[in-house]
This record gives sequence, C-alpha cells and structure tokens, in this order.
Amino acid sequence: MEIQYLQKLKENKKIGSEIIKGLSKEHILEAEEKLDVKFPLAYKEFLYLAGSYSGNLHMLETDQLEMLSLASARLSRVTVKIIKKTKSYSLITVAFVF
Repeated sequence: MEIQYLQKLKENKKIGSEIIKGLSKEHILEAEEKLDVKFPLAYKEFLYLAGSYSGNLHMLETDQLEMLSLASARLSRVTVKIIKKTKSYSLITVAFVF
C-alpha cells in the first residue's frame, strides 16, 4: 500500500516504546465489507501500519466498531430529522471518527 498521510508512522515503527504491527490489505477490505463502510484513506493507512498491534495506543475491538457504526447511523438519521424540522444547516458539534 502506498502511504500518503502517515509517512512518519511508516518510517518510525514505534508508538511509545512498542513496535507496531499492521494489517494486510485483504484484512482491511474484509473489515470494510463486513461493516458495509468505506474507510477514509488515512484510516486505511493506519490499519495497514498499526492495525494489528498499535503499541501503546488502545484500539477498539470489532464488536465495539459495529456498535459505533450503528450509533453513528442512528445519529445521522436523527441529525437529518433535526435539520429538516428546524431548517438549520449549521455544523453538528458531535462526530464519530473511525
């Protein structure tokens, strides 16, 4: 995988004192298919470089990602309803980052 955003992480395979370990491109595609989402490129790069073991960073388990995906979808539906009802298009102050 060509790295565009996380070049420093690619060059320094440590987070804290721990050596990171990435996921294969196949595993990343499988996760996208299972969750029915398309990950942003920067997140794919992170998974490729440190998705299997991210050193001192704590990662979410797959079941937690599924729960967040459902919560995010519900939040999106509620947000659309609020925008339609209030005719307000200001930015939402709450966001999920995957």
